[in-house]
Amino acid sequence: MKVPLHFYENLLALLEGNLSISGALQVISETTGDRLAAKTANDILSSMKQGYSFYETASGYLLSYQKPILQSAEVTGDLKSAIASIIADLYKKEKAKENIVGALIYPAIIIMASIAGTVFLLVKGIPLFAQSGLMSVEIVSNAVQGVISAGMFLLVAGIAFVFTAFKLFGNDSPRTQVFYLLSVLTGHHISLSDALYYCIEQCSQTKALVLIKKDIEAGIRVSDAFSAQKKLCTPFVQNWLAIADNSGNLTEAFKSIYIWCIKTDEKRRSLATRFIEPVAIIITGIYLLLLLQAVVLPILTRTGGVL
Repeated sequence: MKVPLHFYENLLALLEGNLSISGALQVISETTGDRLAAKTANDILSSMKQGYSFYETASGYLLSYQKPILQSAEVTGDLKSAIASIIADLYKKEKAKENIVGALIYPAIIIMASIAGTVFLLVKGIPLFAQSGLMSVEIVSNAVQGVISAGMFLLVAGIAFVFTAFKLFGNDSPRTQVFYLLSVLTGHHISLSDALYYCIEQCSQTKALVLIKKDIEAGIRVSDAFSAQKKLCTPFVQNWLAIADNSGNLTEAFKSIYIWCIKTDEKRRSLATRFIEPVAIIITGIYLLLLLQAVVLPILTRTGGVL
């Protein structure tokens, strides 16, 4: 389900104006110019009238790892802070999507132009070569199959390329998601054990988080509990958690780790951006080689251009 950023922005503004949740939802559904936000508010209001809580319904419009933040507000009563945290994360994701769309424009134009060229070659080019006598019936048949194969390669490779790029740029790493949740939830005065429970429910590193929760509840230091889980704990993370063990300020440690995770993800994305155009050129180059083999070489061979 698409995450309605504008809905949460409007809701926070109205709640800060001391409106009740139902009153804020009513205003959004009737006055906002954003259709998605209005529909979301109306759907949540309808569910609340059927006996569901706001938290149960509204969490359905969030990404999985964001849901515990809203659910925790039901325990703490601090809905405004929870929504503000969610909005900040949604802004970050919107920016990441804008970056990948901008980076993919040029490669997408190349691939789309190549697909258009494939269609033109099948509809106009090969029939013209056949009429001019440059292709025999057998060569035409083989050329059509070759062009179709080249076009299918281009289409599949292009889709896989775009899907991989969006997945890489659109999603934070599992480590980032975990420490984002821990920093926000502990900052909202949720106990570490409960915060880990929420992470287990919504994050991908379930096994590691279960073991960490079990160790902490057994009295093991936080830094030691995390240190055994290498997918989540690096030397940097270990150092910050050790500081938190001594100072008792876990929230600040989790925030610092989360900021470091964001920077690490940004470096990974920046590195990936450098490879977007070269990969698109390689895909197009392979496509052109397949076309040469299917169409140009048979013509040259038939006309004596290639022995």
